[in-house]
Amino acid sequence: MTVLPLLIPLAAVLAMLPWLGRGRSPRLTDDAWSAWVDPHRRDILVDGLQMHAIDLGAGEPVVLIHGIGDSTYSWRQNAQALVAAGHRVLLIDQPGFGRSAIPPRGWSYSVEHQAQTILKTVDQLGVGAFNIVAHSLGGGEALYLAMTHPDRVLRLAVISPVSERTPCPFGVLTDMLVGLVGVRRFTALALRSAYFRPEKVSDVQIDEYARLLGRPGRLGSGVLGGVCRTYFSKAYDRMAESYRTLRPRLLVIWGRQDTWHPVAFGERLQARVAGSRLELIAEAGHNVHQERADLVNPLLVGFLGDRLV
Repeated sequence: MTVLPLLIPLAAVLAMLPWLGRGRSPRLTDDAWSAWVDPHRRDILVDGLQMHAIDLGAGEPVVLIHGIGDSTYSWRQNAQALVAAGHRVLLIDQPGFGRSAIPPRGWSYSVEHQAQTILKTVDQLGVGAFNIVAHSLGGGEALYLAMTHPDRVLRLAVISPVSERTPCPFGVLTDMLVGLVGVRRFTALALRSAYFRPEKVSDVQIDEYARLLGRPGRLGSGVLGGVCRTYFSKAYDRMAESYRTLRPRLLVIWGRQDTWHPVAFGERLQARVAGSRLELIAEAGHNVHQERADLVNPLLVGFLGDRLV
């Protein structure tokens, strides 16, 4: 959920260098991704808020929940493998992110409110019991859903989830940083910090992210700041104290070089949930599902394909 502790001051220093500047506006698009998913996009009204989802394939449902500052696009390297394995894959933009609407002032981004909004979106898509694959911020919400609605969640795969309280730096300082370097430069810095090999982050990827992050009210003290202020609620603390009671099958995936959330978070989570499994991926950072999709996808397909007994 957090960026590198040094990201903001480092980026601010870099912004002073004449060769960095504010950078260009996003202009590249992922045409292959758009061609595949655009016919399957859906806008759904949930409690007066327009939620965006992509509904692909057929079979046992898998709900994909992205992390902070992210969107359904974050699953571009994973969704096709799950569809090919015989799943109905539902990608949902969290409230305030991706193509979902930015909530009104006063909206709570608490783990329980975000999770409940996602569940209501799933309900409107006509889904009963389902699997979840979730990353980072979405991982915390997935854990909450699994613990509060065990009758609905079949299996749960979390990738570097927010399983413990962690600092969240977004706010006025982020607004200042974006003002210095521009949305695209800020996006590039954040994305590259989530990879072990930052050179793997492409210009197309940066532009796709920056185009959505640049919507008014999203960065800094807007949506990101709202998440930082309200996500860690009393309900979150109760959840984090009760992982031993989690019932759905759990797979935990972590990049060994994750600098956003330490591997120790994953080790502690796995130790507290009986029968769970922890997979550590070498040469991978926080966005391990993107950086090492070649290793993560077989893990997800195998785990979700196990027959429940």
